[in-house]
Amino acid sequence: MALLEVKNLHTYFHTMDGLTKSVEGVSFSVDKGVTLGLVGESGCGKSVTSLSIMQLVAIPPGEIHEGEIIFQGEDLLKKTPEQIRRIRGNDISMIFQEPMTSLNPVFTVGSQIIEVLMIHRGMSEEEAKEKTISLFQDVGIPDPARRIDNFPHQMSGGMRQRVMIAMGLACDPKLLIADEPTTALDVTIQAQVLQLMRDIKKKTNTSIILITHNLAVVAEMADFIAVMYYGRLVEYAPVKELYGNPRHPYTHGLLNSIPRVDKPKTAKALPAIPGVVPNPYSAPSGCKFHPRCKYVQQKCIDQEPPYVLLPDSDNHLCRCWFPVKE
Repeated sequence: MALLEVKNLHTYFHTMDGLTKSVEGVSFSVDKGVTLGLVGESGCGKSVTSLSIMQLVAIPPGEIHEGEIIFQGEDLLKKTPEQIRRIRGNDISMIFQEPMTSLNPVFTVGSQIIEVLMIHRGMSEEEAKEKTISLFQDVGIPDPARRIDNFPHQMSGGMRQRVMIAMGLACDPKLLIADEPTTALDVTIQAQVLQLMRDIKKKTNTSIILITHNLAVVAEMADFIAVMYYGRLVEYAPVKELYGNPRHPYTHGLLNSIPRVDKPKTAKALPAIPGVVPNPYSAPSGCKFHPRCKYVQQKCIDQEPPYVLLPDSDNHLCRCWFPVKE
């Protein structure tokens, strides 16, 4: 049985400009000890999907319109707020993308993790303090015994991000959702943090949903990759199969835009996907990627393709009338 199953998830936002369907019909599962990479451009619905799982969508204006989020066999959408609070931060934890807005500015960074450990793990204040110092050391914060008494504004953006990572790992969660966990970090600390996440996964069999724009990180960390576009999943496959045989034109565009060290040096500009993600208030007809797709045909404009298993694969799904073969 999968640890997490998201089934036909629809998350909408009611705004003064109209209805925004940020997540529409997303379905995927994450088994125990598996890392799922969730990739796509900004505005494709990756973070809203993770916030929906955590029940952190602001209502109003947000609304989980329909769907199921099954965690350990139980639908999280049917639980009370108190039950969700016991799960959130303990069994399911999240590393947020914006540490400055996620950390409370009037409490020290150490006290915010100590509180989590005391509530969810029943530790004494002294035990929680020692554990917090150890976590700070694990994520590469220098002089952790002194740093736990810093306020968020006294730390750099990279340091705040490390605090968020330490908070996410504090309770050894069964599922860790990491939303751009290495964005503000230099390359050396990125490698250290990713190694830490691998060690935690190996030690505790933690499942991870890794949300990132960095396709190199996904290739190194993930077992499966789900590609999102305009609130929909457009492709899903094991990492080696997706990188070796991408079938959706959008996935092709993302991979082709990465510099390759194994290719001859050229003065030509890297290929780019033309245009931008469509306006959320005026969705294009048919396939939502067709205005930017070089393979577009009339059927793509008229009808939205279903998200189906490709006939030549056991676990490679794609939302395209004419999957690319190259």
